[in-house]
Amino acid sequence: MNRTMQSIATAITLAALCLSPALTACGANVSMTGSRCTGSDSQTRYDWPWYDSIDDLGASADVIVRARIASCARPKPGDTGYDTLITLDTISAVTGGGEASGDAVPRAGDAVAVHGYTAKASGAGELTVGDEYVFFLAHYDDGTYAQLTPALSTFPVTDAAKRNPAASANADGSLRLTDDLADRLGLAGA
Repeated sequence: MNRTMQSIATAITLAALCLSPALTACGANVSMTGSRCTGSDSQTRYDWPWYDSIDDLGASADVIVRARIASCARPKPGDTGYDTLITLDTISAVTGGGEASGDAVPRAGDAVAVHGYTAKASGAGELTVGDEYVFFLAHYDDGTYAQLTPALSTFPVTDAAKRNPAASANADGSLRLTDDLADRLGLAGA
């Protein structure tokens, strides 16, 4: 399906979800501009750790996931500490250097809900429903996942990145994917 048809299909799906009172895909905290996920800015002050290299980021992540964004929604009532619930369709995943067990690594085809950030003030950069990314995630004992420092931990997967992983940079431009990580995730030449 080409990108235009994918955008139209996403818009129709989101319009249907917005009409359903039981679903929260069009909640007050997250808007969809076209097919972009955009958390609402607030007076929130963000204080995340800094990672000096992609190796440091990988060592802190419990799981590194290559996935396509299936949807974005506002957090459930009572959930705090993030502005967007991002649902991913896993393409591949590997264990990071964190303390999570191998059971935390989703398999290809698994849907993964991630406590994430898409508000401009978070520095996360834009995320687009239907596009592919590499996410560095924390995994918690309750089975939930969360983005590490959003400006540092999410990398778009483009055709250029499939040919040359270093073509993919995080939102603040300080880190780039490596050939080794691309190989581990099955990205190189995909």
